[in-house]
Amino acid sequence: METLSGIRGIYGESLTKEVAENYARAYGIFLINKNRGKIRVVVGGDTRKSSKALMGVFTREWLRMGFEVINVGVATTPMIELGVRIYRAQGGVIVTASHNEPEYNGWKLLQASGAILGARESEIIIKKAKEMGTLVQRAKQSGKLISKEKDLPGKYIDFVLKTIGQTTAKKIRQGNFKVLIDANGGTAAVVASQLFRQLGVKMIGINMRLGQFQRLVIPNKETLAYLTPIIDKERADFGVGLDCDADRAEMIIDSQNVLAKKRGNMINGHEALALAIDALKPKGAVVINLPTSHLIYQVAKKYGVKIKEVDVGETNVVTEMERQQSLIGGEGSNGGVIVAPGKCRDGLLNTVLILRLMAERQKPLEEILAGYPLFFEERKIVSANENQAGLLKIKIREYYEKRGKAIKSAPGADSGLKILFDKNNWLFFRGSKTEPGVFRIIANGDDRRLVNKMILDGEKTFHKLNT
Repeated sequence: METLSGIRGIYGESLTKEVAENYARAYGIFLINKNRGKIRVVVGGDTRKSSKALMGVFTREWLRMGFEVINVGVATTPMIELGVRIYRAQGGVIVTASHNEPEYNGWKLLQASGAILGARESEIIIKKAKEMGTLVQRAKQSGKLISKEKDLPGKYIDFVLKTIGQTTAKKIRQGNFKVLIDANGGTAAVVASQLFRQLGVKMIGINMRLGQFQRLVIPNKETLAYLTPIIDKERADFGVGLDCDADRAEMIIDSQNVLAKKRGNMINGHEALALAIDALKPKGAVVINLPTSHLIYQVAKKYGVKIKEVDVGETNVVTEMERQQSLIGGEGSNGGVIVAPGKCRDGLLNTVLILRLMAERQKPLEEILAGYPLFFEERKIVSANENQAGLLKIKIREYYEKRGKAIKSAPGADSGLKILFDKNNWLFFRGSKTEPGVFRIIANGDDRRLVNKMILDGEKTFHKLNT
């Protein structure tokens, strides 16, 4: 998969060291053409077995091109992007397949701001990498390798503390909070213990040994179900499950409280974003992706901010946040909260923002959640021919337009379609950019019966039109 979300594949099959070499050279040439003088890049990655080898490929190729390479080793995606900014690099690479399973790997190439490359720049590098072949003469210059592996965690903690402020940090320390963190062998384990120790929060660490995956990588209701009895037993304020590069996070509350018995004990990504907005009290605009619950509209209304919707994809949210000068944005559909000046989703920062909200309101998390209106969601994953995605989108749009439904979409042939059934209830269709042949259908709204009806309608319509 070669998209604006990054490059991913099964290591040793579609994704090899040779592919990485071509991308390293293509991106290196891109940086040389874009910048004058010395070029500095940051290299870091996640805990998969193949990540070290791939980080080595990018490091070697860029040293041959005369670059100054800053190695930050195993680190979360938010940490590596922060590293690009604080070490004043022109770019860098994050070797990760994020929420894909361990046999996969890939990389995200970065801008000087720390954000992943935009769509146009990604297309340029993808095309150039394919043209490289194996006959490109390697540069003979010798760059410089600098290690910041031990320095970056402290810098990231400083960034988090600055984001919440000293007064809030003091309130958190006084709250005597207890959280469960399930790193699942991923990069969160590099910094989580130190971060929560600084905040005076008791952390119960689960699966903290790097590279040892004890569950499926993606955190969701099914993969995190085993944490419920641990949270109940430990009487933790809440639990958090993260993916391999710690940009995604899903939260769980004690299953024995009244709220959990009424609506389940998972805090979905939409609610996590709502909590972060309440914690930060933003001004101006909040940027969300199309399949984010309209719960966000109701929460944002309290602060008089406008909502801007964009297509799925972190780079789309970040680009619009920069345009709107937004403090916060995110993708409620996949557990992602982005806080400026950060340029990516950050699961650990999202966790700290929830602690901030609890400390300031002096209320348990379930009581804060009880103040939100209930929104429901159902999802289906179906198979589709990648080459037919554009045609399917046209068919789906025409079908629902004939039924008199209002439709939202973003520019681009492969963007998602949001079918509005009423003000708060919608159905969403989109082909996955990270999983080949996967098409996602999502129904979300505040009417449970309508949500169930929409998802059945969407699946039936998809199979009817996918011929």
